[in-house]
Amino acid sequence: MSNTSKILLNKVTDDLVIDILKTVLPIFEKEKVEYFIVGAFARDIGLLAAGYNEPPTRKTKDIDLAVMVGSHEEYEELISKLIQTKDLQPHPSEPYRLLFKETYEVDFLPFGEIADKDGTVKIQTFELNMPGFEAIFPEVKTVETEEGLQIKFSSLSGVILLKLLAFDDRSLERSKDIIDIDYILSNFYDLFVEEIVDSSSELIDLYQNEEIYFDKLVSAHFIGRELRIILRKDNHLRERLNSILKKEIVTPKMSLLLPATNLDDNVKIFMAMMEGLNDNE
Repeated sequence: MSNTSKILLNKVTDDLVIDILKTVLPIFEKEKVEYFIVGAFARDIGLLAAGYNEPPTRKTKDIDLAVMVGSHEEYEELISKLIQTKDLQPHPSEPYRLLFKETYEVDFLPFGEIADKDGTVKIQTFELNMPGFEAIFPEVKTVETEEGLQIKFSSLSGVILLKLLAFDDRSLERSKDIIDIDYILSNFYDLFVEEIVDSSSELIDLYQNEEIYFDKLVSAHFIGRELRIILRKDNHLRERLNSILKKEIVTPKMSLLLPATNLDDNVKIFMAMMEGLNDNE
């Protein structure tokens, strides 16, 4: 069941990350910059906001902030405003990354009109490939924290979408993305069972004979339906996601990284997600 009360952010991260948010978010608000948190931090916030009370095995210190900007000039101006604080300094080699108190790296990932049709943004000599950011932006969630912050973060389905795309781009470097997806799927059913029953009760019947992986299969199918909604205005990206999932069924890569010992059962999870993505067609 979703938790609408304030969350204690310190459950999933440390004081340093909270200090970063307290430094950065007022600047976003003053400059009227839309943003949201992505990556493992968004995963942990999303689970915590939904009522998951178990602490993560490791408090994340990774903080990736997607920022909506209309041009390179807007992005450079934002970076300049951030650097004007005493706590944020330029990174010596990566122009989309700043250092907090000269040690901690914070990524500011631009999306919106600054990107080309494939979601690619060129920042100086760097090329950032970030498809999906604009698609998931309308589904961004907001939560208040006990630390006095109001934060925006990617939905759990959005986190899964970005991780599937990232793994497809760089599978040798991104095995942790599949572990993160499995972590979400392992907890999703218990947290969102009321929403699943209310809107998609037929999934309970569909997978009722799957004794071991019932929860994950129902969750994957439901998330596939949520991804269909997220990508309803982006046929190109939806076709790409379909292709990723179809490839997984024929030549498993992601399934090999899931913890279950039966490869066929792992493949079924991605099949369920693909079916959800294509329901009602």
